Amino acid sequence: MPSHVRPGPLVISLAVSAVGLGVIAATLAAPTSPMYARVGPTAFPYTVGAGLVLLGLLLGLDAWRGRWQSEATDRPDERLDMKAIGLLVAGFVAAMALVGPAGFILAATALFTLATLAFGERRIWLSALIGFSIAFATYLLFAKLLGLRMGDGLIERFL
Repeated sequence: MPSHVRPGPLVISLAVSAVGLGVIAATLAAPTSPMYARVGPTAFPYTVGAGLVLLGLLLGLDAWRGRWQSEATDRPDERLDMKAIGLLVAGFVAAMALVGPAGFILAATALFTLATLAFGERRIWLSALIGFSIAFATYLLFAKLLGLRMGDGLIERFL
């Protein structure tokens, strides 16, 4: 690896690409009805996944060329904040583990709360409340107004 390449931005670009590939893989595994000729419920996830892969590749190219720097926030001697990265990873893992048994609302709340902790928020109760509100509103919008199935969790069964 050239000396001007910092591992942090390269790791982030690989992670963005990996998330995009994960979205595409999950969409491929999702059952779809043959009623949809061209544009169906998988069109948006495929687009998001492809966009994330492309963004990850472009970020990786910038990181490899040494152009991904911000004088205001990055100093070459700074190390990755492994605690923040760990909290973000824990949020995604918690969401994936909880979405089946606990439902979308609680899984999204856990993801939001851990992500805000990773970015420095220390009022866990406030993060959880905001995350719950966003997840609840999202569930109502997609499941109730648009009629899209988002799972049956602990809270969703009562709605």
